[in-house]
Amino acid sequence: GGSMDAGATPLGVLASGLARVDLTWGIEVSWKTGLVFNTRLESALEGRAMWRDALARGRCLVPVRAFFETRNVEPPADELPLGTVGAGRGGRKAQFRFAGSGDGALLLAGLREGDRFTIVTTEPNVAVAPVHSRMPVALTPVEALTWLFGTPADLAALADRSRITLERSEAPAPSRATRRPDPDQLSLF
Repeated sequence: GGSMDAGATPLGVLASGLARVDLTWGIEVSWKTGLVFNTRLESALEGRAMWRDALARGRCLVPVRAFFETRNVEPPADELPLGTVGAGRGGRKAQFRFAGSGDGALLLAGLREGDRFTIVTTEPNVAVAPVHSRMPVALTPVEALTWLFGTPADLAALADRSRITLERSEAPAPSRATRRPDPDQLSLF
């Protein structure tokens, strides 16, 4: 999965309208050690019990400056093999940063369970596919309204992210002195 701030501030629909809500990224489940950070859109739309209530009443938007993915697919033949940076002992897998064009925020589809949330994922678009087999459902402002208020059929149409323009760059390795990741991985706004 990708990375982002663990104390993100999603926007959720409340009875009074759209509101900022402080939630924690990752949902605890009985069948897995650790947290579930991502929800496959296909699984949620199939009506699986785990996501049924969240899809019906817990859709939210997660505003981010960028999201990060670790390469989990083979690089294209015309690209240098960037499987690891600093190969050998202590090397790390290459991290890639994906941001919208310009300085605007990305709105990611999320599902809320109590005071926790997951990011909804789908098949990757042309920018993400060379790096990762999944990507967050990044939404335009109009699509964000569809995500929050649409029918299941409307939501299924959001699986195709081919028209979302993302800028991909290799994320710099954390500083050896501080071991801190890119600031975008630590805070959203």
